Amino acid sequence: MLLPDSGFTIVEANKAYLRATNTASEQLIGRKMFEAFPDNPADPAATGTENLRASLERVVRNKAPDTMAIQRYDIRVAKDPGEFEERYWSPVNTPVLSPDGELLYLIHKVEDVTDFVELSRANESARSQTKDLEARNQEIAAELVSRSRELYEANIQLRQSEARMREAITIETVGVIYFDMAGGIHYANEAFMQMCGYRLQELQQISWEILTDPAYLDVTGRTAENLMTRGEAPPYEKRMVRKDGSQWWGLFASKRVSGHGRESQCVEFIIDISERKQAEEALREADQRKDEFLAMLAHELRNPLAAIHNVARLLESRSDVSKTAHLIGILRRQAGNLDGLVADLLDVSRITRGLIELRLEQTNLVRVAEAAAESVQGLMDEKQHELTLTLPSEPVWVIGDPVRLEQVVVNLLTNAAKYTDAGGRITLRLAHTGENAELTVSDTGIGMTAEVRERIFELFSQAERGLARSEGGLGIGLTVARNLVERHGGTIQAHSAGLGQGAQFVVCLPVTLDQDRTRTPLTAEPAARIQSCRILIVEDSEDIAETLALLLEHLGHQIAVAHDGPGALAIVNGFAPDLILMDIGLPGMSGYELARLLREHPRTRGAVMAALTGYGQARDRERSQAAGFDAHLIKPVDIDTLQAFIAEIDLPSS
Repeated sequence: MLLPDSGFTIVEANKAYLRATNTASEQLIGRKMFEAFPDNPADPAATGTENLRASLERVVRNKAPDTMAIQRYDIRVAKDPGEFEERYWSPVNTPVLSPDGELLYLIHKVEDVTDFVELSRANESARSQTKDLEARNQEIAAELVSRSRELYEANIQLRQSEARMREAITIETVGVIYFDMAGGIHYANEAFMQMCGYRLQELQQISWEILTDPAYLDVTGRTAENLMTRGEAPPYEKRMVRKDGSQWWGLFASKRVSGHGRESQCVEFIIDISERKQAEEALREADQRKDEFLAMLAHELRNPLAAIHNVARLLESRSDVSKTAHLIGILRRQAGNLDGLVADLLDVSRITRGLIELRLEQTNLVRVAEAAAESVQGLMDEKQHELTLTLPSEPVWVIGDPVRLEQVVVNLLTNAAKYTDAGGRITLRLAHTGENAELTVSDTGIGMTAEVRERIFELFSQAERGLARSEGGLGIGLTVARNLVERHGGTIQAHSAGLGQGAQFVVCLPVTLDQDRTRTPLTAEPAARIQSCRILIVEDSEDIAETLALLLEHLGHQIAVAHDGPGALAIVNGFAPDLILMDIGLPGMSGYELARLLREHPRTRGAVMAALTGYGQARDRERSQAAGFDAHLIKPVDIDTLQAFIAEIDLPSS
């Protein structure tokens, strides 16, 4: 059996055919059939090539099998290629079609019937051997019938295999193409056409290079070299170009199916990996932004720490106390800066985990705006900015968390102050427009490019500033603001005409239908006067314990201090506290364990216990409550907040 392609170039030959024709595989593969098997030059009447060519052309034209009559087709003598020997054959030619019905190959199957012909001749010349010749003729005929049946069954199996191949290439997620080394595409399945945006007729008219991003043509070239020389290529990735000009990523695996060298015909399987590539790019960007954030965090933490350290050294070395109040003011401001950084970090952590809780109530946005402006006035004075408020004379009511809404406005005003050079103008405007309240913060600052506007609310995103103009910040304030506004059912937008043109942030919130309703004021009622009480502080940090004790003693309370669980248990034997302020992360015995023991102790069974800790998640509060704590206060606790807490609880000694 011989396997030529549609141009009659030999692709394969089985061993039986090679034996029958006195040839070797390397003599045939890649050669034209009639070049490899010419007519016998010593026989001018030879018609073997003419008849065989006519049969093959019928197969190509009709795409159907063609059975030839017995043909004389002389072949070269094995030991003397210049000589030919007379041979007779019974040929059958069968087409092999592609999934779309195109002719790929022909199967040229022959049976050497030279013996049959010679017997027929002998029958004519020797009547005495008629019976033997007839028997041989019958045997050959039977064998021809058997071989024909085998060929028929082989054709059935081939068609079944083709059907399975057609079914396989209809898979929706894997593209399949057949192509040649010149870059032409002969066939593509529906999956690949969906990936690239071209239909089959269009693909057959363009080069493979049109589909490939120019940056990856070298990858395509290396793959082609491997296919021509080795017949296969390692899987590889490259960026492709769709018909509409958009780009996509593919994972490719190729293999040669026929031919050699430049005549190679290949099949390639493709998977669209665009989503994976986008995810990888997003991870790289997130990692870069994480590194930038950590660098900024280190910078922001070092600034107030350096100031605090310097003031501490000044306080240690100064004998003149005239500027002590000024130095203490620096300490308070820098401690406030650190507190704000930690608060922002905690807020963004809660936001990313969906743990922000809103305490919704009827809220007057006029009061919120006034409170926010008051909070940032010190920053405005420091930056020499002019802050202008344009607020309605009547209340503007929304359903919201007043503390969180004030935080939004403070973040916007602080952001405006940071990105406006000294002496700038900042405006806070509130208007009631239809069903919405519109709060606008405008500045005359450095402005934003279109690219910055698109990502300004993303986590850790900041406008570009040189080192000489750095105003710090972690790039999370606007992220927190957007989340809080959206949690209130509103929207926030950023606007800027460009660099140097200032910026404007607009917050829209739905107003309540009844604008005449009143609500509890934002500010709490003044706390009642606090009576003196006995307080036990359990804190492993000596600096924190000592400073907190000094503050509480200054307010008139009796204080005892312990730095661990055993120390606290020893103190309560001679000191019965009304209130216990206890750290959770104590050395050795945890605050939870100590709380349970103090609840069982006769001198502290009725005392009020408050956890004083840096752990503030919901599960931390649940654990402290289960351990017997009455309250959960987050470090660093403001002394005014602590006084308000002491005023609200019922002390055993009261």
